[in-house]
Amino acid sequence: MGATVVSWQQGVALLHCQPRKACNNCHSSRGCGGAFSNNTNSNKVHRLQIPISQALVPGQQVELGFSESGLLGCALRCWSIFYLY
Repeated sequence: MGATVVSWQQGVALLHCQPRKACNNCHSSRGCGGAFSNNTNSNKVHRLQIPISQALVPGQQVELGFSESGLLGCALRCWSIFYLY
């Protein structure tokens, strides 16, 4: 996910994120399901506050990524809620 730096102060960055279109299959609504996700969230803008030691400047473009294990752990916790209730 791409993000734009809004501010960076004392090791904390404020980022402005807007989801991108996933791939060329989205226009035909085929493939991984990204078309559905992009259509339902296309106007949402997210602001994230993350700790980072590297100095950043407002307007700078950065890429955000999530580790596979972190993503799987989050999905497991979310789905386990449905099975518990």
